[in-house]
Amino acid sequence: MFFTYETDLPEGSGYNLFDHKHILLIGLCFLFILICVLIYKKASPELRSVLKKSVGTVPFVLIISRMAYVVYCNESIICEMPLHLCSMAGIICLVHSLTKGFLSQVLFSLCMPGAILAIIFPDGTMYPLLHFITIESYLFHSLIIAYVCFILIEDKTVPSIKDSYKSVLFLIFTVPFVYLYNLHFHTNFMFLMGPSLGSPLKGIYDSYGYPGYLAGFGILALAEIFIINLLFQMLILRSLHRPKQPL
Repeated sequence: MFFTYETDLPEGSGYNLFDHKHILLIGLCFLFILICVLIYKKASPELRSVLKKSVGTVPFVLIISRMAYVVYCNESIICEMPLHLCSMAGIICLVHSLTKGFLSQVLFSLCMPGAILAIIFPDGTMYPLLHFITIESYLFHSLIIAYVCFILIEDKTVPSIKDSYKSVLFLIFTVPFVYLYNLHFHTNFMFLMGPSLGSPLKGIYDSYGYPGYLAGFGILALAEIFIINLLFQMLILRSLHRPKQPL
């Protein structure tokens, strides 16, 4: 069943949130990230450059491979366009590995938290553990997290609350386009049309309906951007005892 599409999988092929299979996957992901970070910290400048570009490129390759898989299964590619935040993160990592600047803040305050949540609350639990989509998805999100750790180590930067507006601007420019795409093609990219089954936001949707969900989602996104920058500065910046450049 390694390449079987979700609609052709027999019932009970997947796993449940936080069962032993899911816990195993979470553990493997964060072990992989830890190993990547340790290797990167001990690497020479030349090797760091290779690792950074490699880890920044592989997520984009995985996006293409997933789209190719959908075509192979004779399914519509409309639902596999890279319009989820994490899919955008794969493209952003590639661009960031070739350039520097604006996107660092977006990677830290939006893409990394999104990748962490995707590992903890995945929406692909219908697939078996040993399946192309399962391996691709967990590897993809792990590489996003590892890459953000790389830029924090290599660039010796810390997130800055005053630069949070960069992430807000990113959402202002991307969310309307994705929303219109969802309306036209009846998709749910960025979960703008409703939460995934495993999402902690499902309670808001069930209690307050779609308008309440959308408002709550927006408020939580803005709060997350501010809080993660604030926490990083409080917990990390204080221990460094020297000025850093903002993302």
